[in-house]
Amino acid sequence: MVTVLLTCLIVMLFVTIAIAFVQVSNLIGLVRGKWVPFVPLGKRQMGHVNDYVQFDDPEKVSFVDLGSGDGRIVRLMEKKGVKDLTGYELNWWAHMKAKFFAKKYDSKANYLMQNFYNANFEKYDTVFCYLLSNAMRDLRKKFDDELKPGSRIISFSFPIENWREPEEVVFTNPKSKRIDRIFVYRID
Repeated sequence: MVTVLLTCLIVMLFVTIAIAFVQVSNLIGLVRGKWVPFVPLGKRQMGHVNDYVQFDDPEKVSFVDLGSGDGRIVRLMEKKGVKDLTGYELNWWAHMKAKFFAKKYDSKANYLMQNFYNANFEKYDTVFCYLLSNAMRDLRKKFDDELKPGSRIISFSFPIENWREPEEVVFTNPKSKRIDRIFVYRID
């Protein structure tokens, strides 16, 4: 009886420590990422990205996910045949999950725990973002300065305000034109 009680207490202690560790790493990610939380796309939203983000020749695409979280968009693009894949994420816990899944699924994607504002986007022709409007606004000049003509920016849910007109807006939710939109921009 005492052994069972002691075992339960030890397990509870380890679970509590693990939860605290995750929360602290999320807080550190928030501070390092200008208070931007890790908010992954859900199953339905991932389905929208899968349905609407297409490539003529995926093997020739150079794809980057800004704020890649646990790597689910990068993994989806790898399943679509994209070979040159990079994900930037500052949240330690989300980044470690991405690395774990990359190892588990034998992914060739490159996951960087680095601030994408300090990265150079010249090599990419497709940029995916699920970022708040203020982050998108801060990226406008970087997109203009570093992306090649013809490069595509795919922004899930949030438009890039006061920049250029999107090439396409995909309304994935028939009940509301404000939910789960996909904005596609092209560099001229």
